[in-house]
Amino acid sequence: MVEGVSTLLALSSLRPRMKSHPFLLLLLLHCAAAVNTRWEGSCTSTTICSATMTWRPGDRPLGGTYSLNTSYCERSHLRLAELRVPFCVVPAQPLIVPYRRQRQRQDWISRNVKRHGRWAECDHLVSAWNRSVGDEDALYVDVGTNIGACAMQMLALTRAHLVAVEPNPHNLFYLTRSLNLPGLSELLAGGKGHSLRQRAIVFPMGAGATNGTVSLVMDPLNQGNSAISSDGLIAGRNPGETHALVRVPDVPIRQLDDILDATDRLRRVRLLKLDVQGYECFVLRGASRTLRSVDAIFAEADESQLRRQGCSVATLRQLLVMNGFTVNETRTLTEGAFEAYRKQMA
Repeated sequence: MVEGVSTLLALSSLRPRMKSHPFLLLLLLHCAAAVNTRWEGSCTSTTICSATMTWRPGDRPLGGTYSLNTSYCERSHLRLAELRVPFCVVPAQPLIVPYRRQRQRQDWISRNVKRHGRWAECDHLVSAWNRSVGDEDALYVDVGTNIGACAMQMLALTRAHLVAVEPNPHNLFYLTRSLNLPGLSELLAGGKGHSLRQRAIVFPMGAGATNGTVSLVMDPLNQGNSAISSDGLIAGRNPGETHALVRVPDVPIRQLDDILDATDRLRRVRLLKLDVQGYECFVLRGASRTLRSVDAIFAEADESQLRRQGCSVATLRQLLVMNGFTVNETRTLTEGAFEAYRKQMA
């Protein structure tokens, strides 16, 4: 907080000189807010500081973003059966990032939601939820929530209670604004008198094998392509692409066991989704207690991404089998995946 206050005091002293440069003043104020926000979200304890590191619908939306040019919510809708669910998408930005294969930049999921009213890969999760055996209002744990298309579909089409784990500050900007859109609370109120605020909780952090901080590498053309930095993935360029990746330092990361300790442990996890760009093995290694109460898992399984993080598809499968799951191979629109169920349910 002291750091944020000192930054604001410095801005106050410069204000008279900036009357002719309003955009520069706006940029510095944004940076000062980011400094203060990062301090409030830091946590050196080995467990979750739940007072500062959780978010629920109705709270002030999270504002962290690496670009002022995309810091607003473009209103769209998810079209799910008879429901039209209001949803924030990333606005198209024609000139921010040069890209040789498209004239206008828009996040892939956002583009599909605008065109088709849904992100088709989320249908796998609803199917996996329906195939698993468990309470209707059990937990759906979404590790790698992105901007929230699948989280919103699960809230709309099931009675699940959502635990969203997302470290990307840009994704959090849209996710938390979507969950606060007018009319959504009434539309997504669950059974048994559960409000949307009771049904959803967001953890603005990553999940891994240990607790600490890491660097995150983000692709500005694909909100879903955010990964923990490693020896095989550094801020630079993807092979064959012309645009640079963006590095975000000091992102909090916690074991999934500790994250779920800050939620309602009386509920079982009916479905755990893992989509963390190759970091899936690390998430499972930090979830030994959690996995004992999980009924089903849907995990992305991309060999190249896993190898960048020192893992493999075979190792990921072995981790699931060792924890009592029967593993079935499947595919999303773009990558391989595993559907895993408790052996007694398979």
